[in-house]
Amino acid sequence: MNHLETFLGKLPLFKDFPVTELKKLIKKSDLKAFSPGDVIIKFGQPGQFLGIVLEGEAEAVVTAKSGNRQRLGTVKQGDFLGEMSLLTGEPTSADVIALEECQLLLIPLEVFTAFLAANPEAVKVLAKTMTERLKSRQENEEEQLLIKEAWQHAPDPYGLGLSTSEPMKILVLNSGSSSLKFSYFDTQDQTNNLDGMVDRIGLEKSRLIVRLKKGDTSKELGSVNHSQALRAVVALLTDRNQGVVRNLAELAAVGHRVVHGGDKYSNATIVDDQIIKGIEQNSNLAPLHNPINLMGIKEAIKLMPGVPQVAVFDTGFHQKIPPHAHLYGLPYQLYEEPYDIEG
Repeated sequence: MNHLETFLGKLPLFKDFPVTELKKLIKKSDLKAFSPGDVIIKFGQPGQFLGIVLEGEAEAVVTAKSGNRQRLGTVKQGDFLGEMSLLTGEPTSADVIALEECQLLLIPLEVFTAFLAANPEAVKVLAKTMTERLKSRQENEEEQLLIKEAWQHAPDPYGLGLSTSEPMKILVLNSGSSSLKFSYFDTQDQTNNLDGMVDRIGLEKSRLIVRLKKGDTSKELGSVNHSQALRAVVALLTDRNQGVVRNLAELAAVGHRVVHGGDKYSNATIVDDQIIKGIEQNSNLAPLHNPINLMGIKEAIKLMPGVPQVAVFDTGFHQKIPPHAHLYGLPYQLYEEPYDIEG
């Protein structure tokens, strides 16, 4: 670990990083080895990581429709790759292939954003490299055509598909006043993904609607409450013939949309008794949403007691901007004192 910190600290990209920051970055990143001929980054792949070459050499190549291969360049020890897709949002315009045994530090997108994109000196290095690459592309018509092809034919050019380092099955719930929206994600086989909703909860003719590639299907439920609505969703997911899981224990986590987290919760948070109490305390700030969101969480805990429940707060976005931007132009005393909706 110390050797890796020393190595990175000597690179221009990390010269402005304190040792403590490098330790955090390394801990959140992955070391991976590649054999000769292995594809490190595939043509058309969305930006997923920044790779730092620790050992070995790789080449960036493009293959024209004629079948001719053209080498754009090589990357060797100390170089980085994958920055173009991360910075521009474009799919990768070339295959990056190991020429010999390589070891790379793969810095995931979220770590890249938190550490490198927030460091002015690192941004300067990245911007200079990107400028040189864009200039080179302007002089290469073949590469420009390949970029267009990547956009047109890549299965997920914007990186919107949910992917995880290990296969996971995830259920996401959004409990509303008269509806329960749900999405199921299988990160190993996205053809299993599905979403839908139970609408008209508490009214006559409640319906379970499922959205599939071949079209929407619906099932009449009569008149159901939120607990019954969630049970209908669970019955769908675990149906012997049409379900996507054999039992609920296969789920890695259940995510819940919660409107208001106050100033305490800014990230996805595993639900425990303290979190439930915090959501209740903020209910007066979102009286039409938090109580219903919390109802969905409690029902999910009853049905899936062994599955981690995760709350994601709408207000988390506003915790990432400075106080002078998210505090209203009102007396600061009103921010410090508890808000009494009945008062």
